[in-house]
Amino acid sequence: MALAPTPTSPSAERARAGWWLAAGLGLALALVSVRLRVAEQAARTDPLTGLWNRRGLAHAWSARAAGPEILFLDLCGFKAVNDRLGHDVGDRLLRAVARRLARGLEPGERIGRWGGDEFVLLTGDAASARRRVAHALARPFRIAGAGGRIVLALGVAQGQARAAAGLPLDRAVADAARALR
Repeated sequence: MALAPTPTSPSAERARAGWWLAAGLGLALALVSVRLRVAEQAARTDPLTGLWNRRGLAHAWSARAAGPEILFLDLCGFKAVNDRLGHDVGDRLLRAVARRLARGLEPGERIGRWGGDEFVLLTGDAASARRRVAHALARPFRIAGAGGRIVLALGVAQGQARAAAGLPLDRAVADAARALR
């Protein structure tokens, strides 16, 4: 036996349409919110390494109550890798270095690619971070059939006074870069 459609009142139809409209708007707002979070994350992330970029590090720097110590890392001789083996191999080496550095992070530390072959580590204990970085990069890298060790120059700047004085991160990093050893 077939059932005949039940007539609905115009007010019930409007209520049902209103519910669908509200549900659709809620879904659209949720999608916009997710897209904004993804865009914000992308704006703070280095696309090559997946680490923080300058903007992400600056945000982490400004969000901390006490300024961390800054460890500035420069891969010595990296230009020769690009010149001799090509930029693709250089990019793979940067990604491999980034993975090793990120694996050695302590809670609360932030690592980012400052630019080119330079990395910045925001840490509460530069001495411990130095040891962990040296250990992480001590093993040879093997990329595209070529192997070799990374020579690293490290510079440290104390962040507490700089953050308290409102010094921007780029100036504090420049201090750490001048302290390279």
